[in-house]
Amino acid sequence: MLTRMTEEDWATVLELFRACRSRRGAKGRNDRIFLEAVHYFCVHNITWRALPAECGNWNSGWKRFWRLSQAGVFEAFFDALAAMSQTAHLVQMLDSPVVRAHVSAAGAKGGQDGQALGRSRGGFSTKIHLKADLDGCPLAFHLTEGQAGDSPQFEVLLALGPDITPRAAGGIRAMMPKPIAQPRANAASAR
Repeated sequence: MLTRMTEEDWATVLELFRACRSRRGAKGRNDRIFLEAVHYFCVHNITWRALPAECGNWNSGWKRFWRLSQAGVFEAFFDALAAMSQTAHLVQMLDSPVVRAHVSAAGAKGGQDGQALGRSRGGFSTKIHLKADLDGCPLAFHLTEGQAGDSPQFEVLLALGPDITPRAAGGIRAMMPKPIAQPRANAASAR
């Protein structure tokens, strides 16, 4: 529909998606239409009711999205796609943009516990800590409140994602020059 993916890419994505979803319960009629609907929903920042007719019934799509997200299918799907990275062992880049939340996210009856929403200078927001490979494809992400600092989340982000050790994993100590040895004082030099 609106994606610029080849048929080969779609075959890979659909195979991974089917492997990640639950074996129990009713399966969707057409996984590709469902994934295109989710893509359209995210890219165009619309409500589920505003989905085009080609995406199927909006309510069925929303219910399926909700069930799969509660079951953790999208996290497993993301991890499987990230594990396919060809350049993650070369370089891993980190970024943490702030995303403004809508005014209506300010508080419902249940509160904001576990929703990664907080107040920062820019207002009500969420911070996305993201680890990407050399091609810019995401490998892992971690959500925090908007006022959260970047440094405390660094170690959390490094632990997330596929189990790939970057080539330059020696860290800063491996890149720093070795200290010059100081001459030792011995009995011959003391005279």
